[in-house]
Amino acid sequence: MKYYVLSRSNYGIISNYMLSDLQKLENVEFVYEKDESNISNNRYIRKIQRIIKQINYKIVRKNKLIKSIINDSYDSDNVKILIATNEALQEIEVSDLEYLRKNGIKVVLLMIDPMSAKYPSVSVAKEMIKNFKFDKIISFDPKDSKEYGYLYSNTLYSKFDVKNNNIDTDLYYVGNVKNRFEFLDFLKQEAKNNNVKPLIKLLGLNAEQKSELSQDEIIQSYMPYDAMVEDLQRTKCILDITQSGQSGITLRYYEAVVYNKKLLTNNPNIKELPFYDERYMKIYKDIKDIDWDWIKNDEMPEYNYNGEFSPINLLD
Repeated sequence: MKYYVLSRSNYGIISNYMLSDLQKLENVEFVYEKDESNISNNRYIRKIQRIIKQINYKIVRKNKLIKSIINDSYDSDNVKILIATNEALQEIEVSDLEYLRKNGIKVVLLMIDPMSAKYPSVSVAKEMIKNFKFDKIISFDPKDSKEYGYLYSNTLYSKFDVKNNNIDTDLYYVGNVKNRFEFLDFLKQEAKNNNVKPLIKLLGLNAEQKSELSQDEIIQSYMPYDAMVEDLQRTKCILDITQSGQSGITLRYYEAVVYNKKLLTNNPNIKELPFYDERYMKIYKDIKDIDWDWIKNDEMPEYNYNGEFSPINLLD
């Protein structure tokens, strides 16, 4: 059986990092709709380039992608499966998927975002689902899986090896500001009042919001995922702000377990998740619920994680 993992780009897409364990397998090939390996001279992007060069991958433009899969001479048992995340569907057509199907390729959709999310990638996926019958649809969100009849899988995270940084912050948050600016601003004030040192980096800020922040807190346009992982290595606790309607494992939860960090989250569903430990995972509804002494104490978790979330398990 041969698997093809479709990605929008070979540059910086978080799902590429999440699924990167699959690149260790001989019967898995990543195919890319865009080659952006020369996009910048940024040091983090150069690091990504080095990683990509070590991978036996085939860069494919959209007009070549379909034929490259169909014409692949791999014939172990002549079963070929395309796995596409909802991100990857944004630059491929229903007609392309139908052509793959006609040529004997099974097509699997992997939803890495909740159906309730207001993302273009989710809107595209919803439209695709209406017009194309996927062989399987797999979701990370148990609520979506139950409501829509999808398969459920929480094995969507590959551990990313970076240098271990010395811990010099107490609480880390990175993400799109959305409607969270006032909340995060108040949180920073409360952290300061409680001698807690936060590291907060935000994307999607307007001019007025930027004027209130230091340059270290502003992500201008993009932050490579390995840079995020390097940052979280510096902290004791990861802050998770789960979007409304999501019930599945968040990226921040994966990171806390895999890299042995405390987790502060507004997602009450973590109590039902593997590796939950009430000593190191706290739930808040409001800033007044936060135990600042717990955040800054030096007791760190050891979840004894051993690859349980790896996407290699997804293929099983």
